[in-house]
Amino acid sequence: MYWYLYSSSLLVAVLATLLALYTWRKRTAVHTIVRHLDDGLLLVTANGQIEDVNRGMAEFLQSQPESLVSRSVTAVFPELATCRDEADDSTTEFTHADKTYRLSRTPLPTQHAKAQREIITLQDVTKQRTEARVRDELTSTMVHDLRSPISNSLAALTMLQRDLQDTLSGDSQLLLEMTVTNTEKTLQLVNQILELNRLENEQMPLEMTAVSLPELVATVVESQWPMAVAQAVRLETAFGHNLPAVFADRLMLERVLQNLVDNGIKASPKDGVVTIEAKREANRLLVAVVDEGAGVPDELKTAVFDKFTTGQTGGSGLGLAFCKMTLQAHQQSIWFENRPDGGAAFFFTLPLAPSF
Repeated sequence: MYWYLYSSSLLVAVLATLLALYTWRKRTAVHTIVRHLDDGLLLVTANGQIEDVNRGMAEFLQSQPESLVSRSVTAVFPELATCRDEADDSTTEFTHADKTYRLSRTPLPTQHAKAQREIITLQDVTKQRTEARVRDELTSTMVHDLRSPISNSLAALTMLQRDLQDTLSGDSQLLLEMTVTNTEKTLQLVNQILELNRLENEQMPLEMTAVSLPELVATVVESQWPMAVAQAVRLETAFGHNLPAVFADRLMLERVLQNLVDNGIKASPKDGVVTIEAKREANRLLVAVVDEGAGVPDELKTAVFDKFTTGQTGGSGLGLAFCKMTLQAHQQSIWFENRPDGGAAFFFTLPLAPSF
C-alpha cells in the first residue's frame, strides 16, 4: 500500500538534493525533469512564491504553468495552511471532485536560511484510501463478531481457574494462567480496535473538563515507572512556569500520554532518558515526549500514525493511531520530529481551559 507514496517521497528527496547541490546548468536539467513527472510538483521560493510548476500540477489546477509562476502558493493551495510548520516534512489530505489527494511540503537542504525553498507534491491517494476504508470496514466487522466468543471464553477460563486451583498440578496451573492472560490480551486488542473505529466515526463522546497537566503527567510517570526501571530508562519532566489547566477528556488524555511514554521507553537505549515537556503558546499548550532512541525510520514516516503500523519496538500498532484520533477529536494536532542528535520528539497541542 505504501510503496507508491514511499517511492514518490524518495524521488522528491533525490530532487531536493540535486537542486541544493548542483550548478545552475544542472538545476535547469532538474527543472526539466520535474516538469515531466506525473505527480504534481511545485518549486516554491523562500517567500512563498511559486518558482516552477510541472504538468501534473498545472492540469490539476486547470491552469497554464506560466500563469501560476510568481503566485503565492497558499493562495493556490489554502490547504497548505493546515500543514505543521514545526515538522520537517508536512502533509495534509483533502478531497476534490470525489478524489482524495495528499499534499506535502518538503524543505530543500540549503546552507543559507534566507534562500530556503520547498518542494510541494500532490499525489492522488484515492485508491489507497478506498482500499484502506474497505479493509477497515471488513476488520471492524470481523473484530466485532470476535468480541462475544472471546469474552465468553475468558469468562469460562476464569471460572475454571477459580474452581480447579486446588486440584491442578503446578504445570497445569501455569498453563491455565498463561491461557487466561493471553485471552485477556486478545480481548483488550479487540476492544482497542473497536474503540478506534468509534473515534474514527465520531461515535465516542468526550467528557471535557479542566485538567492540570503536571498532575496528570505525575500519574502517568508513576504508572510507567516500573517499566522504565526494568528498561534502565529515566523519566524526567520539563514544564514551563505556571502552566494553566487544559480543556480535555482526562482519561483519554492520560492514555495518549501513556502510549507516548511507553513508546519512548521501548525506543530508548539503556541509561537513556524520556522527557515529558510542556509550555504555553498563546491560547494552547505545546506538549512533547522526547526519547533518545533511533528515531522514526524513513520508511515509516508517512505511516507512523496509521493503524497497525509497527516499528522496532513491536506492539499492536494501535497506540499512535489512538493518539492521533483522540487529539483530532479534541480538534488538536500531533506530529513528530527526528532530533539531529538522535531520538524522536512527539509533539501535540491542547486547548486551555475556558477560565484561562
